[in-house]
Amino acid sequence: MKNKLILIACIISLFAACTSSDDYDAPNSFSDVSWYTSAFRSATLGVSVNDFASFSDLSQGELSHSWTIEEGSFFLEGPITRSDSVYDEFIIEPRSLETEDKTVHVLFTEGGLKKVRLYNVFKDSVAFKGGDDFIFPAKRESGQWVIDTTFIVDVYDTIVPQILIRQNGVVIPHESVSDIITVEAGSTLELVDVTTIGRPNTRSWNIAGVTNTDSLAVIQFNKLGEFKGNLNLSRQGGRNTWRL
Repeated sequence: MKNKLILIACIISLFAACTSSDDYDAPNSFSDVSWYTSAFRSATLGVSVNDFASFSDLSQGELSHSWTIEEGSFFLEGPITRSDSVYDEFIIEPRSLETEDKTVHVLFTEGGLKKVRLYNVFKDSVAFKGGDDFIFPAKRESGQWVIDTTFIVDVYDTIVPQILIRQNGVVIPHESVSDIITVEAGSTLELVDVTTIGRPNTRSWNIAGVTNTDSLAVIQFNKLGEFKGNLNLSRQGGRNTWRL
């Protein structure tokens, strides 16, 4: 008898649970804002010209969402592998400056500071919380909450080496491969790196068996003979060489 009572009680409980579903109130939808870029936590996102960067909107519960880029930048679609170095075939057609995709890969074909804009609209108030207690709150507009943020991408041009050669304080022509500079044994040449395009941050002069990493290199020639040299310029993601 006891077992029957328990069984009846279970059936009644199950029936009550099923019939009460019409009265169930769903919890409020969850809203949150978050994003990710290929720069991780770095404050500056830097890429070389004709390279790309990735951006992901990890927000939840947004009413609308969009990414916007500038002229000279293009949205890509993959898969893109590490061995790929030319990305024209990955450009999304028809070409557009705006997309509602959650994750985007943006190709930059022009040097300089470029903008990538993320625009999200939420029903509820949200705030992005970054590192070092950084908080970016949504702004209320027309009864909704808006996250409008722009990522600045520093796009480095291809490195174009430019140098000066001075002998006894006089600038010596060196643009032609046929230019020959005559130096007496024991005397010096001043080699000056004046490169600006591409903004290299490391360099290495190599001439007459001497290596120098200064922007102004004073090279002394202690041996007789003919010498060739080069200047190697580089930065993260770019490199170029000037033959002397």
